[in-house]
Amino acid sequence: MEAIHNFTTNLVAFWRPQKHAYHALSWNSQAGYWRPWHGEIQGGLSKHKSSAHTTPGSVEIKLQNHTMLRVKAEGEFLLLGTTRITLLKRISGATIPNAWKGHELGPLIERTGVDLAVSLWDLAPPAAPAAPAALPMVLGTVIEPIPKRIAWMVAEDAARQEEKCPITMEPISPITASVTSCFHTFEAEAIASWLINNTSCPQCRKKCVATVAYSEA
Repeated sequence: MEAIHNFTTNLVAFWRPQKHAYHALSWNSQAGYWRPWHGEIQGGLSKHKSSAHTTPGSVEIKLQNHTMLRVKAEGEFLLLGTTRITLLKRISGATIPNAWKGHELGPLIERTGVDLAVSLWDLAPPAAPAAPAALPMVLGTVIEPIPKRIAWMVAEDAARQEEKCPITMEPISPITASVTSCFHTFEAEAIASWLINNTSCPQCRKKCVATVAYSEA
């Protein structure tokens, strides 16, 4: 699966089956979040499929209300006149507030197509191999951290189950999570601070070390 790093347009949209229309979000680069789009609607609306992306990609995005939403994109986009809008589907996390859904795009005009030249997102760079490190020691006992890919899977599942960090009581996000060797998920900075002065999991009290679920390197 492709890992979306950045969208190449500042507009994305979600399908509203009840309304048979789309609602759009725009990117606020200064604030670093997606917000309702209330731009002027001009020109016909058509739906297209880009062949620049052959497999679905997923990413977690931050909304204006500071909640996180994991979405997937499958290479589909709208053209509103000459404006390109990437189509997304919700996987997990926050829902789009109803108050944001009043500015609707639709209906589609009767034409669709494929644009070979369209790029809808950039891919994250491949992860560099991690240098071997000494295993952590807890009171003279070697505790092996879980692999990063397993930590990501555990953190993703915790986010899908809408779990909260037992320390901060904030919703779990795989992007900012760590998973302990006893398979409990926490906000990464919170569990790192905890383990400075403690050697056990704050949830089950087993001796543990933590693995960060995601890093750009």
